[in-house]
Amino acid sequence: MALAACASTPVAPPAPSPVAPPVAAPPQAPSRTADTDGDGIPDPIDECEGEPETPNGFEDEDGCPDLAPQSPGRLVERIGFPYDSAEVKPAAYPMLDAIAILLKQQPQLFPLVALEGHAADNERSPMRLSLARASAVRVALMARGVDAGRLLARASGSTAPACAQRNEVCWARERTVEFVTLTAAAAPSTPAPEAAPPAESKPAAESAAGPSIPLERIEFKKGSAILAPSALAELDVLAGFMKANAATLEIVGYADERETRPAALAEARAGSVKKYMMACGVSGAHLIVRAERTGRVTCRSHSANCAARDGRAELRFIEQQAPPPPTGTAAPASTQP
Repeated sequence: MALAACASTPVAPPAPSPVAPPVAAPPQAPSRTADTDGDGIPDPIDECEGEPETPNGFEDEDGCPDLAPQSPGRLVERIGFPYDSAEVKPAAYPMLDAIAILLKQQPQLFPLVALEGHAADNERSPMRLSLARASAVRVALMARGVDAGRLLARASGSTAPACAQRNEVCWARERTVEFVTLTAAAAPSTPAPEAAPPAESKPAAESAAGPSIPLERIEFKKGSAILAPSALAELDVLAGFMKANAATLEIVGYADERETRPAALAEARAGSVKKYMMACGVSGAHLIVRAERTGRVTCRSHSANCAARDGRAELRFIEQQAPPPPTGTAAPASTQP
């Protein structure tokens, strides 16, 4: 009975065990591999998380867009391009932003900037491609507020290689646009006449009007009609002046009589200057081309230096005249019986 009574007696449920209050998980540390602006510098050490670094060898570890220290009036940065393309990639935007700010803040140091386009010799139409690249950078800087009148696009093609090796590393260095600071274009002044050379025979037209002193003299290598990069700065300044002023330029090509096919070479040299001026935006209607095989020689020595000086193109401003009638055109028949 006692056993039955014990079984029938209700048993109280065990008291619940105390539950510890939930403990908040510690905040996770930010990932050290996070890179918001994609410049390769982790956010914890990136001083400019929202602006990618400008890789130019100057403070590339701080993660901020910047320009390398410049000597007065000189920019060392270059804008790179993919193979056979003139498209400005987003990776170049930070550098263009920094360059635009510099040009706008220091116009006295950068009054006129030539954008010299380059192309590798394994790309199609290097001259046309290099001009397209220079024009693309010009448009990008104009969109960032730089005065268009201070920017000149010029083409070097593959005539100024950055290195001699034929590999992708070298070609990538040539697919660029560099910045060359020029002096502001001004009205050209006629230089003082040089000492008169010994008497020599002159063309009849020259003898009547006196010797014409060239505004610019562009020299070429022996047997070549390719413009040297060193000659482009003077042509850029002249092109800037001609685009702002109504002027007609005569381009006279010369070749030493000891060069191969001197007549054709003289014409090609004058044509090279004309093509470059037109690439800079000068109207072909204001450029007159003439070629002389010998003409006025600069010097009469038989040395190599003398022959190189005779291979040149001379540039002069002239008054625009009515074009002469085509050669070989018959005179109008007389109406009188």
